[in-house]
Amino acid sequence: MIKQFFSAIWSIILLRGGPQSFPYSPITLILLVGVGLVIVPLASGGHLLLLLSSLSFMLMMVWILLHFTKKTERYVQTMTALLVCEWLMVIVLLIVWYSTLFLAALMGNVKGVSPGHLSDIFSIKFEKDTLPPAVIGFLGILMCLIAIWKLLININIIKQATEWRFFRSMVFIFLLNVVPNLIEQGMVSTGVTKAPAPKTINASAPVSTPASPTKVIPLK
Repeated sequence: MIKQFFSAIWSIILLRGGPQSFPYSPITLILLVGVGLVIVPLASGGHLLLLLSSLSFMLMMVWILLHFTKKTERYVQTMTALLVCEWLMVIVLLIVWYSTLFLAALMGNVKGVSPGHLSDIFSIKFEKDTLPPAVIGFLGILMCLIAIWKLLININIIKQATEWRFFRSMVFIFLLNVVPNLIEQGMVSTGVTKAPAPKTINASAPVSTPASPTKVIPLK
């Protein structure tokens, strides 16, 4: 079963397979949901409530879609394929991001990070005054290509699960990605959750010293 699972992942990545490539396993789906709830907030610094709302929306919308198309028996395999794609792309993006920062820091091209303190790259904020333009351009192009490939994989999964055409599957995936972002912005703007504030490393920023306490003289 493990060999079949990894073979299915490879076929999904190459756009050759679909949800039917994965073995029917509700336990695997539950494990994938649990892995996402643990790994994604730790990796991205995001809020757990935002992830729960996005994940719940995905689980609900895919069920409604398959119920509407009378293919609910494909739900477990479809959600397994979508979540595998989701978490795999998170891992790939993190590897690309930190590998590029690591190499740039080794060459001394990351502002505020010296080769002797490479652990500081984990708190870098994506800003042009921190990274050189060449690094930003490379990361931007590479992440856009990965995002486009992820979009094509998701469209292919929905297309094969519902037997829809490409355009209808693309519209559904678009809604599946846009609506959770709108919900997240609404939750942040209304104060339900707070947006994470990553630390920005800036070598030119002055170091502030704490003010000395003022002595209070009691009145006589």
